[in-house]
Parts: sequence; C-alpha cells; structure tokens
Amino acid sequence: MLASPADQQRQALTDWVAMPDEVTLVVDDALQTADLSLSSEAEIEAIRAIDSWVDEVSSAPDAWTGDALETHPLWQKGRTLARAALGLLGVPTLIAPVRVSGTYVRSRSRKPAI
Repeated sequence: MLASPADQQRQALTDWVAMPDEVTLVVDDALQTADLSLSSEAEIEAIRAIDSWVDEVSSAPDAWTGDALETHPLWQKGRTLARAALGLLGVPTLIAPVRVSGTYVRSRSRKPAI
C-alpha cells in the first residue's frame, strides 16, 4: 500500500479515517508480521529502511495532515522505499487499487464535562 500513489491510498481506505494514520498503521502491521527468515540481506535491509521511515514520519508533526499524504517529502520517500523493496522481492511495483479490509468503528463524540 505504501508504494501506491496518494490517490490510490485514499481509495483503499474508508473515507472518514485519518489517512496518514491509517496508511502508516497498515505499513507497520505488515512490518510486524513479516517473516524475514527466507529473505536475502538486501531484502531485509530494504524492509528495515521502511521500518526506519515509519519512525521518521512518526516524529514529523507536519506529515500527518490530510494534504501531507500528497505533498510531504517524507511520504514520497516512503513510496520510493516501498517500491525499491517490492522490486527486490520480485513484486510488481505498479500497484492496482486495493480496498483494505477490516472493520472501522467510529467513536462517539463526547461533550466535555463542565
């Protein structure tokens, strides 16, 4: 998902979620569940670079706005890293739009207690 352009990332997710947050969560979940036991050293390094990118983007407050997904340099860096990793893994880098499956639950808005 990270390798996809911002418009495809938006299409893949429910429209009312915080897009940068959800994209990063999907990437982080994939990293946490990746089985690297059969991976080459180059593949492992590419995946580690994406993991470091998650830390980097997480510490950049200006990367979390709705427009940042399209315009922030860190998001472009993440896409570049993801495409490089996919290339090493032999996965086509032309990513078709996908829909992330899952259940999203809206929280109830709460009025502040006075």
